[in-house]
Amino acid sequence: MRRFLSLVLGVVLGGGVVLGIAIPAHAATCGTLLPEAVPACGALWGIAVPGASESGLQADEATVGRNFDIVYDFHQIGDTLPTAAEVHEVANGHLLHVNIESTNWVAVRNGVNDAALTKQALGVKSLNAPVYVTFNHEPDVKSKVSRGTAADFVAAWRHVHDLFAAKGVTNAVWVWVMVGWYPNFPGYASFYPGNDVVDEIGIDAYNVPQVRNYTDYFSTDVGKLGWFAELSRILGKPLSFPEWGLWDNAQLSRSDGSRDDPMFIQKMYEWMNDPAHHVSWAAYFDINVDTGSMHQLQPDWDRGTIYPQASKRFAELFGSD
Repeated sequence: MRRFLSLVLGVVLGGGVVLGIAIPAHAATCGTLLPEAVPACGALWGIAVPGASESGLQADEATVGRNFDIVYDFHQIGDTLPTAAEVHEVANGHLLHVNIESTNWVAVRNGVNDAALTKQALGVKSLNAPVYVTFNHEPDVKSKVSRGTAADFVAAWRHVHDLFAAKGVTNAVWVWVMVGWYPNFPGYASFYPGNDVVDEIGIDAYNVPQVRNYTDYFSTDVGKLGWFAELSRILGKPLSFPEWGLWDNAQLSRSDGSRDDPMFIQKMYEWMNDPAHHVSWAAYFDINVDTGSMHQLQPDWDRGTIYPQASKRFAELFGSD
């Protein structure tokens, strides 16, 4: 394990960064943020809702019985950032995680989108609160191969980061987000922009296929969640889960015919809450993308949830934390 990580990190960091950077120690007082929006103790809990709507956020908060710490919203280059809803959410005590998406990494790298990105950078700056910022989440998925190479992505990320810095944006916390799916692992190193422009390691984790062996799922084998915890520790970066949740579609095999999985909610809660794993925050992806990507726990909108027991367990665990 250690030898493999060392080889990977040699590629990721290019041999130019000293490993073992200290992750900020937990402070004695909970409920406060350390530099780079790391919670003083425990993990922050967040949510992504359809259309980034305030009504959706309020419905989820009412169901769970608490205000979420973080709201995850998705933007394209050129979108208004922040929206009126996002300004209101920050004023009400939420932190934002914003993803800024591009369909052409070469254009971004070459400065074609600088005017639009400058407006968004100044918008983030205007919030006067920490904002988790991601450029192009999940660049390793097959659907994004037309956007450019891994090298193009890295150059584009560094360009966006440097543009924000040049505009005096000191409240951005840069979260590199990859798919937490071990078959994608071979490409991870080539997509890493560098320790100097990344503040947190973000992994999107779902129960697809359905998890039946949690010892394996949380192990330190390559591409498993324990492996990512070890990677974040060695890189000196907190670990986050910008997306996590249940995943169901008609093609997935369920040995018991069930579409519900409260055990996954329970096990993820326990694992993310363990300080040994350095998890800074996690946001449940409470959105049914389509009939092939069903994640929603919220019982009161659209057609409700196909996960009633998981929805109940989520409210019990995260509503009391």
